[in-house]
Amino acid sequence: MEESKIPELDAPIAPSLEEENPVKPYDLNNPYLGLVQRRISREWKSPLTDPTAETIVRFRLDRSGEITSVEIEKSSGSEYFDLAAKRAIQSASPLPAFPADLDEPYLTTHFKFSAVGRR
Repeated sequence: MEESKIPELDAPIAPSLEEENPVKPYDLNNPYLGLVQRRISREWKSPLTDPTAETIVRFRLDRSGEITSVEIEKSSGSEYFDLAAKRAIQSASPLPAFPADLDEPYLTTHFKFSAVGRR
């Protein structure tokens, strides 16, 4: 079975979601990933570290909404910051199941976490 991979883009999702939102998926045209982004954003609590800190986390979403294979793809240089990003993703699980128009058995995606807008 071939892995479905989301293209890597580095741009804001949409003006309404981009503002002060420190969690960004890399597929800007996928409404399901927009929902995933909002759920993970609710769990994200940036540690008090360098305000320019960013990390990219790669993870797999199964059709059922289960999150697996969470790993740091690009470290921020702070283990504490990176672990907080992984924890935000794991805490959002399980997510809603895939909508009917997504027929892949799973998606592998990448989210960027930044210290911007930290709480």
